[in-house]
Amino acid sequence: MQYPIRSVSMPGDEVQNIAAATEASAKLGDTILKGLGMALNHVFEFDVKQIDRVSTAKANARAREITAEAEAWANAAIVLKDLDNELIQRTGQRVLIQSVKRQENIEKTLLLTDEDLRDSSQPISEIPVDEDWAVKFFNIAQDVSNEEMQLLFAKILSGEIRNPGSFSARTVQALSLLDTTTANIFRKFCDITIEVTPVADLLTAVLWEPFGPPGTNGLAPVGLSYLQLTQLQDAGLIQHDLSAYREIPLPILTFPCKIGDQPFQFHFDGDAQYGNVRLKVLHFTKIGLELRKVTNFSSDPVYNTKFIEWIKTKFNLI
Repeated sequence: MQYPIRSVSMPGDEVQNIAAATEASAKLGDTILKGLGMALNHVFEFDVKQIDRVSTAKANARAREITAEAEAWANAAIVLKDLDNELIQRTGQRVLIQSVKRQENIEKTLLLTDEDLRDSSQPISEIPVDEDWAVKFFNIAQDVSNEEMQLLFAKILSGEIRNPGSFSARTVQALSLLDTTTANIFRKFCDITIEVTPVADLLTAVLWEPFGPPGTNGLAPVGLSYLQLTQLQDAGLIQHDLSAYREIPLPILTFPCKIGDQPFQFHFDGDAQYGNVRLKVLHFTKIGLELRKVTNFSSDPVYNTKFIEWIKTKFNLI
């Protein structure tokens, strides 16, 4: 029985067929080459002039990989000759089905990424996406078949293309491990998060004081019981300290802000006040902050009503 050596197309062969496209699509093409080693020209059209990382050295390296792969298959043939033919066929079928499904997952995610890049007017950084990051991303994305999750992965990839370094490999890994229940809890957490727009790095957190300590189910009325918060902690999305605080200058609370996706701007009812205040908060982790960027959240009217009452009473803001 003969065991054929698989033929693998060289990246350089595919690059010759790349056509002109937008800057964003060209950078997407470069990222695909880094992560997958192929151009996928049957799905996209790319600008060959902007894909300069496919060099002779890289092609030679790929050739060496193919040679090593051929040798591995030859060695495998020696081992396989004594095995049952039906077992070999079943193994081949399983590997083929898995490979086809993975390719389908990748291409669906890439189409969503391309759409997101085309729909956005955000600028595209000239900094290339890190090759190791791209490889890790596609190794994970290939096993994501849920459509909602594919959309999140696409948003991460498009965000990384626009501004490399926006999403860590750990965030990609965390997203892949996120189940639907935890994702929905995280969305509720984002619904009641305050982000002070001009100083988002200083204050993007959940203020729990209007409702009471989260460790004693203070946030249960907005769907965030203590048990649900621990699920977010276990997923690495929020920090473990449920009694943390953030000290800020009081006037920052008069800056434009959002609670969830609802914009607000508060003003002093009377003379302006100064000094620092301590706000009791629940903090995101770095992973949580990054995933918040791609989460489709809204705003919780129950939380907003109580928050407005609290900020008026405590800080004389309207």
